[in-house]
Amino acid sequence: MGFGDGKDAISRWRERERKVLAEICKRHGIEISAPEKVRGSFEVDEYKRYKDNISELEQKETEALSE
Repeated sequence: MGFGDGKDAISRWRERERKVLAEICKRHGIEISAPEKVRGSFEVDEYKRYKDNISELEQKETEALSE
């Protein structure tokens, strides 16, 4: 494929493919949004709410223990 050997070869190939796709999209006026990754079985928004709830509960626990 022309990207060498080793563990980074696939990463270099993937990055090149993303650049080519971005160029094609730009020519056609298509905006590529930043990818949002899925965390476990949660969608991104669900994961954010879950993390916010955990942080809130930890803060309440800290406050309760200090009283």
